Amino acid sequence: MRPRAKLVRVGLSFLYFIISFGTLFFCTGDSPGWLQANGQGRVMTITRLALACTVWDVFARACGAVAAAAIKMPESRLATAPLASALVAGLGLASIPWIYQGSGRFMFESTGVDVSPFFIVGYGMVFPLVVAPLLALATLLSEWLNLAVE
Repeated sequence: MRPRAKLVRVGLSFLYFIISFGTLFFCTGDSPGWLQANGQGRVMTITRLALACTVWDVFARACGAVAAAAIKMPESRLATAPLASALVAGLGLASIPWIYQGSGRFMFESTGVDVSPFFIVGYGMVFPLVVAPLLALATLLSEWLNLAVE
């Protein structure tokens, strides 16, 4: 990978984080239920969740690149990488609310990566129905932009 291509990918990941944070921040509105027992507030929880979404986006784009490399027809590669990336991103992001373990506990609860307050205060259904498709669209667009720049 050329240095310019690496710089573009890093820039797109940073842009994705900003879009992810903005989408999550906008979707949560002025909910009063953000005060947690561990003292973390709304911005910190959204930052953690946006970072997790960004890491997943990087993984999804890598899956798209692998899928595109596996296809032997060059003209199909332009569509394969963005679509495969968006599919992996959408499915993975839509599954995030199911980190619920039952008995009122979430995976990673009371740890440094705890994002359970986002889902506890009522955004558990908004995330897979609204946020995940929007972020999958952002993955699709970033891959198309990446292909256009290369």
